[in-house]
Amino acid sequence: MLDNSMSTAEAQQYDLSDFVPVQIGSLHTVVSPRLQIALLVQLISQHTEEIRHKTRQLATKVETRSNMDPSHPGAPINNIIGKDIRGEEEDLRDRLDSISERLNMHSQFQDHRSLDR
Repeated sequence: MLDNSMSTAEAQQYDLSDFVPVQIGSLHTVVSPRLQIALLVQLISQHTEEIRHKTRQLATKVETRSNMDPSHPGAPINNIIGKDIRGEEEDLRDRLDSISERLNMHSQFQDHRSLDR
C-alpha cells in the first residue's frame, strides 16, 4: 500500500502537465503553478520596494528645490505624489496579502487531499 502511494506521488511530481513555463532573464524552466504565483508575488513586492524608494528620492528632490526657491511649485506636487503612491502601495499590499493567503489555503488543501489518498 505504501509503495503504491509513493509511486503515485512520484508520478504526480513529474507530470509535466502540472507545470508552467517560466522565463527569468535568460533562464527558461518550468515550475508548478503555486511556485509561479509565489515567484510573481515576490517579483511584484521587489518592484514595489524599488518604486517606493525612487518615489521617495523624487519627493526629496522636489522638496529640496521648493525649499530653495519659494516660487517653485514642488510642494503641492510632492504632497500629491506622496498620497497617490501610499494609496497604490496599500492597494497592492492588500492584494498581495490576499494572493498569499489563497496560495497558503490552496497548498494546505492540497496537502490534506494528498494525505487522504
